[in-house]
Amino acid sequence: LLCCCAKRVSFLSIRHELMNMTQKKTPIPPPDNGVFIPLFARSEGDSSAASFVGRTLNALIYLTEPKYTIYSNHGWYFYSGEQVCGMKTISSLRNAIGIEGLVGIEKLLSCKIKSELSRFFKFYTNIQTYGTILEQFRDAIFPEWKCPKGGVTIYETALKKVVKLMSPMTKSFCRIGQFQLLRKMLKTELRVSVDAKVLHSCVVANKGMMINLAQNAHTKSKTIDTLGRFSDSLVLCGLANPMATIFMHTNSLEGLPSLITLFVIHSMRELTFDSDFGALVGKEDESIDGWLLVAGVATVLRQFNAAYTKSLFALLGQYLKCSMASHLAKARTEELPRISTEAKNIVIFMRQLRSISDLDSSILFQQVPQHLMEMIEASS
Repeated sequence: LLCCCAKRVSFLSIRHELMNMTQKKTPIPPPDNGVFIPLFARSEGDSSAASFVGRTLNALIYLTEPKYTIYSNHGWYFYSGEQVCGMKTISSLRNAIGIEGLVGIEKLLSCKIKSELSRFFKFYTNIQTYGTILEQFRDAIFPEWKCPKGGVTIYETALKKVVKLMSPMTKSFCRIGQFQLLRKMLKTELRVSVDAKVLHSCVVANKGMMINLAQNAHTKSKTIDTLGRFSDSLVLCGLANPMATIFMHTNSLEGLPSLITLFVIHSMRELTFDSDFGALVGKEDESIDGWLLVAGVATVLRQFNAAYTKSLFALLGQYLKCSMASHLAKARTEELPRISTEAKNIVIFMRQLRSISDLDSSILFQQVPQHLMEMIEASS
């Protein structure tokens, strides 16, 4: 199985080079393992994919399109509640293409996520005109542990200035989140499909490889080879956490937590919480889904230092305090609910972000008072 997995990964790593050779009608040399990889003509039904794995992945992406479906409870559903793609679908896919096939699709999803992240970071570096706006906003709300003097007005002013960025950010986060949640389902299927003997072998191999690594720490080539073999075993068994993946090294992006904070505030006004799905959902025919946004934001933050995530939670907590104070002041003269829909959605977003990122619960309770959490649970 490890050999098959290695061949599949090898194919994905050199596919662009082989495609160029095919277009130029130049001979395709055999890879290092001496195995020729055939390339067939593109399908008329899906010309964007160069292989069966690519066409299968495109079908999964189309099946889970956020414009028509909602992600909830390890699967995608229509608004009517009918499941479109769940673990049974992934299990049937494994029966058809095998474990190495799932590994190949997961690897291709990782390539797509890296491409989307590169596009998002390029987009962020190209909006230099908004740098001054974000800097002024950050200075106006400093320090994060108390409400600014301007209150909610500061956030409203900043939102109006960056509203043009919200649509492309929504598309980017949703695509990244969609790919990550598909990876998560594939990893789950790999974990449950591999029998106990293989999992036990991985545990034994882990112990043996770590001993070997400690004994040969002075030899760089042996260390890299040992870690590489262990990494292949983890990928094959689906033991790695997809949400903990660091896809690329990034430079520090000033103002990113502030911009994501404004994005979350803007998005939570457009979404509503569906208690049946347990998810934040948008209007039908809109390419926006709460869990996809959560997974997309979590993936972007994962590429940076943990301080970015802590800063986002602190800024959202600060806005909640300002928003609740403003809402309660209006509630004294108007008939309004005790908690605004916007505040409720933001807390739900923060809870889901903490959960999917596998963060300690203290990061949430340090910013959101316990009584507010209880009020939101009671009103759900």
